[in-house]
Amino acid sequence: MPRSNGAQRTRSPVTSPAGQALFRAKALATSASLAEAPLLPNPVPQERLRVLHVGCGFNSSNRLHAVFKTPQWEEISLDIDSRTQPDISGSIVDMRSYAEDESCDAIWASHVLEHLPRHDVGRALAEFRRVLVPSGFALIRTPDIESVAQFIVEGRIHDTIYTSPAGPITPLDMLYGHGESIKRGSDAMRHGTAFTQDSMAQDLLQAGFGELRATRTKTYEVWAIAFMPDADVQAILNALAFSGMDLRNARGSEIEVLENLVYPRRP
Repeated sequence: MPRSNGAQRTRSPVTSPAGQALFRAKALATSASLAEAPLLPNPVPQERLRVLHVGCGFNSSNRLHAVFKTPQWEEISLDIDSRTQPDISGSIVDMRSYAEDESCDAIWASHVLEHLPRHDVGRALAEFRRVLVPSGFALIRTPDIESVAQFIVEGRIHDTIYTSPAGPITPLDMLYGHGESIKRGSDAMRHGTAFTQDSMAQDLLQAGFGELRATRTKTYEVWAIAFMPDADVQAILNALAFSGMDLRNARGSEIEVLENLVYPRRP
C-alpha cells in the first residue's frame, strides 16, 4: 500500500489475505523521522506519517484521536468486521499478511484490546511492536475494570454510567461488551478480557515496550502510551497534551486524570 499523495481514498473492505494490500512503507528517512518532525499542526511534510487505526469501527475518521487529526498523519483503518468498510479487514493478533515490519509510525487502539481472549493480548501487542517504526508509539484506551468493580460493589450494575455512540452503557456492558449490540448479532462486540492500569502496563512491558505511561481517568478508562526505543518521548507527550490529553502530569488535560504512572517504575 503506497503512501497517500493527499488524494481521497476510496474505502472498500478487503476480506481475504490474498487480496489485502501490503504496507510497503518502511521507516521514514532521517530528515522526516518522527523524532525530528514536530507533531503539531504544520504544513504537510513530503512523506506523511502513518497511523494504523485498529478496531476502527464505522466512520473511522471520526474516531481518530485528535493527535492524529493533522495534515501530517495518514490514517489506515483496520477492523475485523468488514461491514465497517475499513481499508483492511483482519485481526490484530496476526497482521503479517497485510502489514510489514516497521510499516507504521503510530497505532491507535481505542476500546479494542478488551475484545480479545486473554491469551491473545500478548500476541496483539507483539504485533504492534513489529509493525511500528523504531521511533513510533502506540496509544491505547480500554475500560477500567477497577471502576467497573466499584460500580458493582455499590449496587449499580444496571445503571447507565454514560452514553456512547452505540447507546447507554452499564457496568455489565463495560464488563462483557455492549449487550444491545451483541443482541443484534455483533459478536465482535463481546469482551474477552479486562485491564487495570497496572495490568495494562505489565502487558506492554512483557511485549517488549521499554517505556510507557499508564493512566486512569474519571471517564472510567485506562489509557496507555507505549514508546518504541528511538521515540522522542517528550515531543510525543507534548503533542498529545496539545491535543487535549496531557500525560506529562495530572493537570491540564481535557480528560481528568486520576493517576498517571511512568513505567518501568522509577524510585
